[in-house]
Amino acid sequence: MKLSTNEVALIGFVGGDAQAKQTRNKTNYTVVNLAPNDSWKDKQTGEWQKRTQWHRLVGWGRVAESMLSLGKGVFIQVRGSDDA
Repeated sequence: MKLSTNEVALIGFVGGDAQAKQTRNKTNYTVVNLAPNDSWKDKQTGEWQKRTQWHRLVGWGRVAESMLSLGKGVFIQVRGSDDA
């Protein structure tokens, strides 16, 4: 079993419809923006705080094909690493 220190898991809502693109060498890929939300209760004020971080996901090959079905508002979980 290979251990990777560069693994990430993201859970959130898709921010817009998937975009099919192509490189200069005619390689297809798909781009999706993902917005995981983080919320917590402020200890000083007692009010709930919320933060959204945007992530640009790029898929190649069969992953790109499956990403094309993603539309705005879809809730997804993504796991991966830089050597996937």
